[in-house]
Amino acid sequence: MPLSNQLSHIEYLQVTTSNPATVFCGSDQEWFSTERQRLTGCGPSAAANILFYLDRKNDRSCCGRDRDDLLDFMEDAWQSVTPESNGIPSTALFLEKLKLYATRHDKHFRYFSLNVPSQQTGRPSLVEVLTFIAQGLRKDVPIAFLNLDHGAEQRLESWHWVTIAAVDYSEEAQTAQISICDEGITKRINLKLWLETTTQGGGFVYFVPDAVPSP
Repeated sequence: MPLSNQLSHIEYLQVTTSNPATVFCGSDQEWFSTERQRLTGCGPSAAANILFYLDRKNDRSCCGRDRDDLLDFMEDAWQSVTPESNGIPSTALFLEKLKLYATRHDKHFRYFSLNVPSQQTGRPSLVEVLTFIAQGLRKDVPIAFLNLDHGAEQRLESWHWVTIAAVDYSEEAQTAQISICDEGITKRINLKLWLETTTQGGGFVYFVPDAVPSP
């Protein structure tokens, strides 16, 4: 029996330009203004997607749905979720930079992460990965996915962060597909194939708004 989890409003990740017929799914690091940002900006782009979705869902600043609105989130995220010389190659570093963003913007989040180590021993099972992704999507938040090596899944780019918007899988976890936003478009990825064949692993991160701590 097929099972599915997805964001309640995928359209909150969709933006347009002056041509309303052109619809992007999430950000594209090629929109950044500098060459370094365009080369290394996948991490802040994924963070911006999550922040943009939460902002539109909560309608706090009425950010609209123009590509330039999302680019503002990308540029803002870059200031804290800034890639190192080798990018942002771990969930731990991504979380560290997200927490810096939260501190600078006086925001409060709860953070969730799941690592996929390079070695097969100790790697989470497909069921564990699916459970983590489904839990995040049921909280109605996009999930940042770090892929350090695409393995046999050629539709993924290695050493790259993307954003998960939906997951479909069989009840017995014999198949598992994720829908991601990458390069401003939607892609369907064989998650089972990636998990079985990646040589470097990666991980998954999401965060949700948290209540302001009591004084």
